[in-house]
Amino acid sequence: VFGLMIWLTLVLIITVFSASAADSIIQKPDYCYD
Repeated sequence: VFGLMIWLTLVLIITVFSASAADSIIQKPDYCYD
């Protein structure tokens, strides 16, 4: 179970990082950041 929690945490971090990188590349309007 502990290993699964670590795996899920890594997936979450990667997902958030990918989303942040995508937002930076796309350069969305400022209203999307509030």
